[in-house]
Amino acid sequence: MQSDRGALTSTMVEEVDSLLFIVPAIAGRFRERNMKSQFWQNLYAWLLSAFFLLGGWLNIFADPELVEEYRHWGYPGWFHYVTGMAEWASAGLIAFSVTRFWGSVLGCAIMAAAAISVSLQAEYTHALMPLIILVLTAFNGWIAWRRHKTA
Repeated sequence: MQSDRGALTSTMVEEVDSLLFIVPAIAGRFRERNMKSQFWQNLYAWLLSAFFLLGGWLNIFADPELVEEYRHWGYPGWFHYVTGMAEWASAGLIAFSVTRFWGSVLGCAIMAAAAISVSLQAEYTHALMPLIILVLTAFNGWIAWRRHKTA
């Protein structure tokens, strides 16, 4: 009986030892896949941030046609500065993972306001781009929220 117990124990030790070699290998693969996914998530966020940087630049340094469009939509002549600064703030917040969710919320608000503004003037095709960016920004916010929730 004693020898069976000894054989059983040594077999269990061998199995545990083999598992201890497998677990780090699996964990390493998971970590590697997770790091790749984080890279793509960051790249996606940085591209979105670049879009808001460019949008802010084009609004702050607006040509006279854009200023006239703002007036046509019912905004004062200086409102393009507010839009540009909000877009820059969104870009800055999206660029960093700690504030990415709130930058996405701000970006969604900006794009929703843009889509509503042009839709109220019956410029429905002009609303298409802000709606697409709204969806992309909402997706970025969801990724940031999910990442923060699991961390």
